[in-house]
Amino acid sequence: MADDVWEMVADQRRQTVELVESLTEEQLSVPSLCEGWAVRDVAGHVAWVALATPPEVVREVLLAGGKVHRAIDVQAKTYGSLGTDVLVEKLRLAVDSRVVTPTITAESLASDTLVHNQDMRRPLGLAAPIDPALLRLALDHYLGANRFTGGKKRIKGLRVVATDLDWSLGSGPEVRGPGEALLLAAVGRGAALADLDGEGLPKLASRI
Repeated sequence: MADDVWEMVADQRRQTVELVESLTEEQLSVPSLCEGWAVRDVAGHVAWVALATPPEVVREVLLAGGKVHRAIDVQAKTYGSLGTDVLVEKLRLAVDSRVVTPTITAESLASDTLVHNQDMRRPLGLAAPIDPALLRLALDHYLGANRFTGGKKRIKGLRVVATDLDWSLGSGPEVRGPGEALLLAAVGRGAALADLDGEGLPKLASRI
């Protein structure tokens, strides 16, 4: 199972490489779904997460005054500011990396990279098929287990139902829609709310 998940990680990273290679400089500068990040900054984040060793991560967090999110933001923009050829090369190096820092797992990397690929694709109108097994894994991870992104908290007291997968979670007023939109909304991407419906939608929207 572990190798299967790592292959999902590698596949998502390959998709990031292919996407970034295909974009113009103008497209790379488009605001992504990540607040304050352009598309190229999201790509930079994907590369940094894959390549930064645990000591490097600790150093950057210390330089950021112990604030993890601040360190992540700084490194995303640092990598994102690289020349596009250099950024693509770093993304290529990232594809097969299995470097992890404490609390990070293959499951979290697969989920994170999927979300960030959508963060880039959605504003550009460049949809791509998503492996149902990966989507299910990401939904389980971010809505059912992981607390870092706030997904579990956002869906508390709601029943979320994917209309394109055999997947649901929770109890209460229902929110329905494609699994990808449920995933993005749960991790705070308001742009995905338009693809959802159900009596629980206003409550979910109020938490984003």
